Amino acid sequence: MAFSFNPTAQDFHPVGSQSETPELPDLEHASMCDGAEISEVERGGQYAITAYLKENGWESSKGDAHFNKQRRVADEPTEKDARFFYNMMQKMGRDMNKATRAFDLSGVKKPALLDMCMAPGAFLVQILDKYPNAQVRAMSLPLKDGGHQVRLGHHNVAVEFRDITMLAADMSMQIEDVPASGPDPGNLEFAKVFSDSERFDLVLCDGAVRRTHQRTTWREGREATRLTITQLAIGLEHLNNGGTMADSISAKTLVLEWKKKYKVATVGADEEYSKIQKVSNHDAQAALDEFGKEFIVMGRKIWKLQAESLAKASFMKSEHGSQGKGDQSEGIGQKDRF
Repeated sequence: MAFSFNPTAQDFHPVGSQSETPELPDLEHASMCDGAEISEVERGGQYAITAYLKENGWESSKGDAHFNKQRRVADEPTEKDARFFYNMMQKMGRDMNKATRAFDLSGVKKPALLDMCMAPGAFLVQILDKYPNAQVRAMSLPLKDGGHQVRLGHHNVAVEFRDITMLAADMSMQIEDVPASGPDPGNLEFAKVFSDSERFDLVLCDGAVRRTHQRTTWREGREATRLTITQLAIGLEHLNNGGTMADSISAKTLVLEWKKKYKVATVGADEEYSKIQKVSNHDAQAALDEFGKEFIVMGRKIWKLQAESLAKASFMKSEHGSQGKGDQSEGIGQKDRF
């Protein structure tokens, strides 16, 4: 069955004021679980509700103020905010492991871990609580460059403060690859920091670009790509999976492809970079044809949670409605997380 996934909220007309929470359909146990065809209502209904609420949220001046405050708290958190987010990330780690067993190292005698963007260290807390003998190599953006504070202290964790997007040699770049006429590449490192034989049983790649990160102008539009590719390429290349993943032909091919994209994103011209970022309609449709059902199954719970959270958010209330007080943190309330 072919999918053309473009649901809209045009037919969604909520009853009552914005301060009321709409009755959301329970699609968690819909026919998809029984292998039946997915109806247009199932495919678009939950997404349409979420899209409607998002659209109204974006148009709200209270929404602008709310997200500006969130960004400020994320960029310059108080000690109370930092503790709140650290504890919240630990809970996320527990939930993620419970759902996926991603942190299960029960079959490994002496686990070796790599955390590409460690700070504050909440995910490692969950792993080390269960596997205290695990050896961890961790990297984190220095505080002086806008990085988060590392809150985890453990004798088995060796933290290196560095900007991993500058690990040019580990991404198979040489100094000769930097064009003389191009922008200053900055502090690209042309000496490897990982040995070719270094392997890890678990690699964490959850780093995201920081607005407070001080970097040269040419990096601004490409930093997210460079950070993601660096984590994936180095992580997969040094992942130990019994010789069946990191040493497979498909994995090696993927690593080489990522490294080529890193080189373009680092020293390539704008036109060349635009080409590697472009995804054609044909590619998107091919992905939907192959994984469309799985996308919807995964998305259904997320859309439902987003819709419920948006409907209860303080900035979605009417001018005369009650305001969500939230809890715990100065900058973000329990009801205002999406």
